[in-house]
This record gives sequence, C-alpha cells and structure tokens, in this order.
Amino acid sequence: MTLWAIENGKKIPSLVTLEQVADASGVGMKTLLDDSFPVFLLDPLTLAVQPLVKSLNLEARESILTTLKALANTETK
Repeated sequence: MTLWAIENGKKIPSLVTLEQVADASGVGMKTLLDDSFPVFLLDPLTLAVQPLVKSLNLEARESILTTLKALANTETK
C-alpha cells in the first residue's frame, strides 16, 4: 500500500498503517487525521526555515521562492 493510494482513496489504511504514517511524519494521530491542520507546517525543514524567512525583506523572499521553483522544476524532469 502506498501513500498515493491512501491519499487518492484507492486504499483504506488500517489503524496500524495510520499510526506508522503518523510516527514517520513526526505527528500524532489526532494531527494526522485533522483535515483543518496543515501538517506540512510540522516538517523539520519548514520549522527551521520559518524564523529565517521572517527576517527577510520581500525581494529576498521572492528570490528564494523563484530559486525553489526552479529547483523543483529541475527535479521533476
């Protein structure tokens, strides 16, 4: 069973599988199952970058965003 299959409603995960996904994601079951909570905000990279980005001006933020988009496009090709 893949996460894609779960996310797209192709497979229904067991409670054990959901617990494993929650553990691997570093979140609790409640957070994992809460549709209103953006789980990506708990990602270690997001947590590390957030305070740094807050101190940047708009031009620097836009530059970083442009760079990330270019890197993402390179990775998908």
